[in-house]
Amino acid sequence: MSEIDKINDKLFKETFKKKENVRTFMKKALPEEIKERIDFSDIEISPTDYVSKEFKDLFSDIVVKTKMKSKSGGRINTDICFIL
Repeated sequence: MSEIDKINDKLFKETFKKKENVRTFMKKALPEEIKERIDFSDIEISPTDYVSKEFKDLFSDIVVKTKMKSKSGGRINTDICFIL
């Protein structure tokens, strides 16, 4: 990864550590039919580093945990991953 890519990655991750920034971005970027189902009051930013069963380090960009309304009216735990 080049220095510029590392800077962009760091900026993105630092910005989206804050729930309010994630909320604002999702409200502006997602299609209306998805936004109307997301519970924006229940957003959690998840860790982005994991250790697999084979003890390998794995990394994701930004993972947001929230709940969405199902078509039947229930609530579904949902993970949304922002990929750089």
